Amino acid sequence: MTASEDHITTATHIIRNIGGLPFAYQRAVIRTDPDRLSDTLKEIEDIRKDPHSKLRNLRIKRHRDRKPGFLELTGSDVDAWEVRKTLRADRRFTGRVRLQPAYFVGMGTVRHGHGTDREGIYLAGLAPSARSKEPDLEGGRRPVVAVLDTPVREHPWLGSGEEDDAFWRDARRVGGAWAPDFEVPEEGVADGLLSTAGHGTFIAGMVRLLAPDARVLSVPVMKGDGVADDEHVLDALWWLRDRVSKAVDGRPERFVDVVNLSFGLYPDVDEDTPDSEAMRTVLGDLARLGVRVVASAGNEATDTRVFPAALSEESAPGDTELVSVGARDPDGTLAAYTSTGGWVSVEAPGTSVVSALPEFEFKPVVSPPKDIDANDEPTEPDPSFQASGIGRWSGTSFAAAWVSGSIAAKLIEQATPGSLLDNSSAAAGARATSALDAVVADLEEWTASHGVVD
Repeated sequence: MTASEDHITTATHIIRNIGGLPFAYQRAVIRTDPDRLSDTLKEIEDIRKDPHSKLRNLRIKRHRDRKPGFLELTGSDVDAWEVRKTLRADRRFTGRVRLQPAYFVGMGTVRHGHGTDREGIYLAGLAPSARSKEPDLEGGRRPVVAVLDTPVREHPWLGSGEEDDAFWRDARRVGGAWAPDFEVPEEGVADGLLSTAGHGTFIAGMVRLLAPDARVLSVPVMKGDGVADDEHVLDALWWLRDRVSKAVDGRPERFVDVVNLSFGLYPDVDEDTPDSEAMRTVLGDLARLGVRVVASAGNEATDTRVFPAALSEESAPGDTELVSVGARDPDGTLAAYTSTGGWVSVEAPGTSVVSALPEFEFKPVVSPPKDIDANDEPTEPDPSFQASGIGRWSGTSFAAAWVSGSIAAKLIEQATPGSLLDNSSAAAGARATSALDAVVADLEEWTASHGVVD
């Protein structure tokens, strides 16, 4: 899991491909240990003065607007990633430098489920890989990621969901369709202003980038304000359980390989409620059927357990256990907002992810951003700007989606002729375990390659 050499430069950020997904970071800001800042600056200066150094035209100084440990880079064609890479390769440099993700907590409240506020960006030239034709798939079918979230919407990356062999399908319009007794608003005049509008589409975009030959099953349970009622989630999970059960009886197209739950609840009391016991039951049923459930761990920078992610501790031997996911920054360090604790199964990239956003009915009148404003200061797009259909977002929601999409990619990679048509509990569970093990190995290699020590 490495960064590609291809990147797209915007006014103040750089978009770089990491582990199959684009992430944004500040192009001219790096972080270092504030306790040895003077030593670090001296080492950098000594390296910079070397006539053969790649940094000879670079200037590094304390960042005037940030707390100690933040350094501002100036010079020609500044790229914080390349600066960091050069410093790490030089034996004279003994300090640690980290990238500064392209998010600012001050832009919006960091809340569980969706992290820092959604921000539309003006970006061209970013597109997912082509999909293979269904008959060419070695496993015999496409692995399916069920996304219980806001509704997935039409998007140039994703299609309309109505095409033959569509990338995504709405659970309310498939064979054996889900018929919920509640409604999830899909679009409205003020939708683009709601904090979580487009959340499901963003996650589907991540799966599209990570596993282009997979399929997303959109199961709408969340409103644009981020609210998902427990009973509605349970209704969807029971439907998925029944759908998977039928897939074992000769209907492989109804199997669901991964269930992504990018939301959660901080319980007010320690006692179980009827809903929480029902959640244990249905998730346990899915686990025994070989379905991998992935849940976000929360964005409150606490070790307080989040439900259902904390059920990762309760998996029974032989089950396909639930995976709870915390978030890391693009340089491998733990995100400042992520939940932590022994109940968190794994941490994955979740900060400053770049993915698809739908075109909302709400369209503010803004102009595409320019490189600099009248005062020669870098400009940023309006947070509601959606002209390119792309945005960046941070949170454990997207770390969970990274794991879900990566599991789907590994299922494709590890498939043998017709292997995905065997959906017995034993076969599905073995596939899910092998895929997750490969994903975790990639994450361990990624953090180790960055020299990260949490």
